[in-house]
Amino acid sequence: MKPYNSFVRLVAGLVLAFTTSLAAAGAILDLDSRSITGSVFTQQEFGQPPVSDSFSHSPGSPFADFTQSDSVSLPGENASASASSAQTSSLTPILFTAVGNAAASALSGETSQAQADSDSSLTVDFSLTTTHLASLTGNLFRSVEPGDGSLTTGSSVALVDLVAPTLLYSESAPGGSTLPFTQDLVLGPGSYRLRVGSNVDTFFLPEIDLSGTASYDMRFTLTNVPEPTTLALLSFGLAGIGIARHKKMT
Repeated sequence: MKPYNSFVRLVAGLVLAFTTSLAAAGAILDLDSRSITGSVFTQQEFGQPPVSDSFSHSPGSPFADFTQSDSVSLPGENASASASSAQTSSLTPILFTAVGNAAASALSGETSQAQADSDSSLTVDFSLTTTHLASLTGNLFRSVEPGDGSLTTGSSVALVDLVAPTLLYSESAPGGSTLPFTQDLVLGPGSYRLRVGSNVDTFFLPEIDLSGTASYDMRFTLTNVPEPTTLALLSFGLAGIGIARHKKMT
């Protein structure tokens, strides 16, 4: 019986090694860029010296969590602006996750004005040498916008074939609600780009208080699709285990 036991252990080990390495085979992911930006601006009236500031940050560590914010105000005036942005992400050979948000607010006075903008975005470029199943899941949100065009918000995700080039999938959040999204695609060998981001922008209007937020969370996975020959070898191995166990029992 010992030869059968050794055969079972051998085949089982080969099947386990095959299945654990299968998912990552033929896929290379690189975090191409990630950034948060924001700007704030107040002015007593046109022609007067403005008070402004801005931030722009791309971390040295591609997966460090980071948050930045900025604000300015006019002394003695009912005008102020603030912007903030945050982001975190993680990346493995077959899995990418991202969470981020952007927020901005502006309060303008009777003769003074304020403006604020904020953005949070991530881009992942990846290449495949074999066919993979790509799965995208997550949520997009942006606050409701006023009808006068004084505030715009956005939250979106997109997957692009860089060789064609072709937009393979895109989704944008409607105003004032959270949009869950899920999408499975079969991707052949080639180069691709995945981007997710949120932004909030306010514009000059007298005597108006504006505030907007936008956010995203996303999970992206790649699973290698085995070729027919590979599937046949795997089936043979599993069948071998079954036969060996049957002979051992009899």
